[in-house]
Amino acid sequence: MRSLIVYASSHGTTEKAVRILCSYLSDGVDVWCVNNRGPFPNIAQYDLVMIGGSIHAGLIQRSITRFMEKNYKLLLHKKVALFLCCLLEGDQARFQFERVFPHRLRDQSIANGLFGGELIYSQMSFLKRMMVSNIMGVKSDVLHIDLNAIYIFAERCKHNRMVYMEKQQQIQ
Repeated sequence: MRSLIVYASSHGTTEKAVRILCSYLSDGVDVWCVNNRGPFPNIAQYDLVMIGGSIHAGLIQRSITRFMEKNYKLLLHKKVALFLCCLLEGDQARFQFERVFPHRLRDQSIANGLFGGELIYSQMSFLKRMMVSNIMGVKSDVLHIDLNAIYIFAERCKHNRMVYMEKQQQIQ
């Protein structure tokens, strides 16, 4: 079973979460960051497509939205797993998740993950720090990547891969 992780990362948090996810998954997973200008992967050759990004001002990166729109019909015929990096927790995080991923993809998804998030206040420009401080009330770095959520997501994907491989062996 071939697997692909497609993600966008604005400030490096989602990229960090993807590296952690890859360490939990077995080999044979391709990774493609939509921010890169490299060749677009052929989605048709993958059995499982994991898609993720992060929330900024209530929205996921536009490049992830465009990827899902462009490949929507094909993705409906694939195993899909969805993840989101987000500082919010609980119902607020689930609301963000439901808002950014199309309901048909969510419904067929084999795994959904809320991976937590980061806000590197100390590396922001003065103007951005002022905005974040006024809007979110944050005045220091917030580092909260949820390793357990990433692990559970990876285990669900691995379990699905094993079931798929067992079925393939039975067919042969």
